[in-house]
Amino acid sequence: MIQIMNKLKAFLLLGLICVILAGCSNVFAKKDYYDTNKIAAVEDRYAKKNSASNSNDSGYSLNVEEFNGRETVWTKILEKSEDFNVEVKLSLAEGIVKIVHVDEMGNVTTIIECTPDNCVDTMKTVSLGSGINRIKVVGYRCRNIELKLSLLNAE
Repeated sequence: MIQIMNKLKAFLLLGLICVILAGCSNVFAKKDYYDTNKIAAVEDRYAKKNSASNSNDSGYSLNVEEFNGRETVWTKILEKSEDFNVEVKLSLAEGIVKIVHVDEMGNVTTIIECTPDNCVDTMKTVSLGSGINRIKVVGYRCRNIELKLSLLNAE
């Protein structure tokens, strides 16, 4: 009888831990969404479910059922500053998402930010400085993101 009670207590404790972790699983994403120091960090931190992506030198595409966090989707090392035309096609069913540029010095510039109600396709010219340049997707409580990102030299 004591063995059964100990197993039952262990099972209930494990279940409680799972519920707590599931409820807090995207808390980091909410804090990170507004923290430019975290966004600028080289390390990515994200959770996603059922995703498919494709990347190359001139762009990136992503379809993901759920997304929380920050992920680098494009990196370019430049010897000198250059302007790039960035075309973004972005939509989502829930949450908030933004596409940002992070330069060599860790400065973060938002290219586009949207919610399900205000997401529009955009074309912007972004000045990339010498050194490492990164484009990141940053999101909180996102569902059904569809992203197509094209980067072309603005020469």
